[in-house]
Amino acid sequence: METSNTLVDSTVSSFAASEIQDDLVRNFLLFFARFEYAMKRAGFLKGDEKKAEADWGKLAVDLRATFGTSTSVEFNEAVEYLCKHPPKKQIVIKGKLDWAAARQNQSESKSQYVLRLVRTVRNNLFHGGKFPEPTGPIAESARDRVLLKHGLSVLAGCVGIEPRLQPWFQVD
Repeated sequence: METSNTLVDSTVSSFAASEIQDDLVRNFLLFFARFEYAMKRAGFLKGDEKKAEADWGKLAVDLRATFGTSTSVEFNEAVEYLCKHPPKKQIVIKGKLDWAAARQNQSESKSQYVLRLVRTVRNNLFHGGKFPEPTGPIAESARDRVLLKHGLSVLAGCVGIEPRLQPWFQVD
């Protein structure tokens, strides 16, 4: 049995050897975590005495009117890319992992759909969807980089158009 440090090091190095840049992964995960913290502090919050969660649905509804009004080219390009080339979602078919295409539900606004897609990017990364399989490398790693970059652009753009989030990103 490997020691925990050896196990951690070998696992991290196998992921780091993929074509996804370490700093991009780190930046995405850290910014996503800060974004959810800011959401909760700004009142986009749900839960009870047992748990507190970021309320993505409330944020998406509140952004609905301003989501398409951003003047940020980077934000608008990210939204357009994610809508045209959404990340796939991991599913299980007959007891085996598979992927399903993301589609916008008829009842979803664009802000709800895009924010769901950003969470799918995060979930695929954080919950193992992007780690190398035992038999080979990550498929479409270049696309994965693009999804991470666009996910960051959407989150940063949301900070720009939602004033209640902004105080939680101010650095002294």
